[in-house]
Order: sequence, then C-alpha cells, then structure tokens
Amino acid sequence: MMDWYKIPKKLNRPVWSEPYFDDCGGNANMVPCEIVNNLINDVITIYFETEQSDDISMLAIQFTGK
Repeated sequence: MMDWYKIPKKLNRPVWSEPYFDDCGGNANMVPCEIVNNLINDVITIYFETEQSDDISMLAIQFTGK
C-alpha cells in the first residue's frame, strides 16, 4: 500500500501531502489532503488548488484548527 493511504489510516486523522504542480490538465498548484472516511472504511483524497504558498498554510489552519 502507498503512504498516502497507510498514514491517514494508521493515524486516523487527515494528512496533508506535499504540494505539487499539476501539469496534466489543471495547470495549477495543488495540495492533496487524505481523509479517513469511516462510513466506507477507506481513505479519500481532496485536492485544493492554491495560487501561493501562503494559501497552503491557511488551508491547514482552516482544516485542522491549528
């Protein structure tokens, strides 16, 4: 299994992955967040588009409250 799947399952909390530039159609800076979904007993990934690195910190604060 891949880390993006194993880590959130083990920690049972959302995990932010490394930001990357999506050049396969989106042409945007993306920040993935993996979330454990206990209803389906699986991990889902949400991708946030960001224009600046400051946006990444703001998303983390809004999502985790820290």
